[in-house]
Amino acid sequence: MKYNFMEGEEDMDNRNYPFYEVKRITSLRQLVDFRAEESRDAVVFAYEEKGTGQVEVTYRQFQEQTQALGTAFLALGMKDMHAAILGENSYYWLLAFFFFFL
Repeated sequence: MKYNFMEGEEDMDNRNYPFYEVKRITSLRQLVDFRAEESRDAVVFAYEEKGTGQVEVTYRQFQEQTQALGTAFLALGMKDMHAAILGENSYYWLLAFFFFFL
């Protein structure tokens, strides 16, 4: 048996849908900064940590942590260097990954 999911509905091609203004994002840095500005206190990551339980990280916290990691690496003289991230999948691995691409 075939179902007509559009039965009783007007043709989708004839509907007027509103356009939304979309900000053009061309880098991960812009994405993190934009989300931190638009959704500061929204949770972006949640993970389990031994002894602590579930940890939630907001967009603002993630932005601050990537910036702090960048400051620490620059203080160690690690500018314009190649790097590798070796470790198990974790929030900290992801934080380091984003730092290297920001």
